[in-house]
Amino acid sequence: MEFFERRVPFFCDPYPGELFYSAVARFFHYTPFLTLSQKYELLFGKKVSNQLLLVRGADELQKALGPFYTLERILQDYTVWPYFAPFLTNGHQKRLMATARIFGPPFESSLDLKTHSIVLNRPRYCPDCVKEDVKAYGEAYFHTFHHLPGIDICPRHHLYLIDYPGSFTRYTYNYLDETLTKETSGRCEDEFEIRLAHLAASALELDCRGVCLEHSTGRLKWFFEQADCFKNNRICHEKLYRKLLDFYPVDFLERHGLLVEDLSKKSCWFKKCFLSERTGSPFHYLVLIAMFSDSLSEFLFSDQGKAEHTCQNPFCPNYRTSRAVKERPSEKGQVVVICDCNMIYTVSGEDPKNLRILQYGNLWLEKVKQLRAEGKTINGLAKELGVGRYFLRGSLDKESLQPITDRVLDCRRQLLEKLEADPQITRTELLETMGAPYRYLRKYDWPWLDSLVSE
Repeated sequence: MEFFERRVPFFCDPYPGELFYSAVARFFHYTPFLTLSQKYELLFGKKVSNQLLLVRGADELQKALGPFYTLERILQDYTVWPYFAPFLTNGHQKRLMATARIFGPPFESSLDLKTHSIVLNRPRYCPDCVKEDVKAYGEAYFHTFHHLPGIDICPRHHLYLIDYPGSFTRYTYNYLDETLTKETSGRCEDEFEIRLAHLAASALELDCRGVCLEHSTGRLKWFFEQADCFKNNRICHEKLYRKLLDFYPVDFLERHGLLVEDLSKKSCWFKKCFLSERTGSPFHYLVLIAMFSDSLSEFLFSDQGKAEHTCQNPFCPNYRTSRAVKERPSEKGQVVVICDCNMIYTVSGEDPKNLRILQYGNLWLEKVKQLRAEGKTINGLAKELGVGRYFLRGSLDKESLQPITDRVLDCRRQLLEKLEADPQITRTELLETMGAPYRYLRKYDWPWLDSLVSE
């Protein structure tokens, strides 16, 4: 990619924890010799509407500011992206990042935040943070942790946040002038508000790359199971809601619109958090997480309740052990598990029961044929192996599970070496670099190939 086609004379590098919107606002403030149109032209190549929570036109920004300001760096360090990412599906994350590279739709509409009544319409500040910033840096700026939807207090000083005065339009970037921040703010004494504010702010310090909604809800379901609110792969909504009412005061729930009159409706926030086609707001997930953990890092990354992926082939010497098992994340937020006996299956979330077997492998097929030759019935074998009798009959009679040849194994080895060297490589790049081995796998070993390689 060609950089430096359009370089700005200077840029205000963001301060620690500064919102990228605020850094752009400071650049606009310190270039009074340029017209508004010229400022937009320098940074974005054209006049575009602002983005308070995220960023837009990241590719154009990188051309103007240099390769240091990559989309991933801006999102991780200077936006509220780490607050949202653990509660977005893998596909939703990719779509949002794609729209952030160009001038896509606004972040709020993409996340459907307006239905949750937690949209931020203007920048906010904490009076004590303003004083500390002026003392340390000579000027104030807008902090990222003051713009977390659903959080209305400063996690550092526990003061209620104040909306910045002045006009806020689609094409303005408000510079934080400390002379306009003389308004005082009350101190929050609610322990639940403070607890959630700390929990939300801790998300900004985590590296949540690779964490998506499937992982977070899988962790939540494990905690629900310990609380006797998750049985037979179903959430007991009534029992869980009663625990929510026991944990939080009614006035807190009413203040944030968390009281539910009818749990049978799918439109209530309580059920939206667990619907695959729609996601809830990060604040709603934090309300549930705070019932079981004080640390978001511990909740997301601890080994407590983590599923151990083992071989599911009863004929394999490594059955129900993880000795010969390799794991690889897939593009759908799942984990692909591969055993030395060539059995492959995927697991969704942290529940080991949510698995789908993609391939049983040669060893399984040969043993089944051997048992069938010894006189075992199809129904008896199906019950013993835990598979459907129609699937088993098709495997034996039609031989839908073809033996894996030496050439397939050799092509697999070459592909795994490529994936180990570059985990983000695409199918098009694999086809260009591998050629015949990739085409052979695509023709004769498609389920295995499709489970490992992203589009």
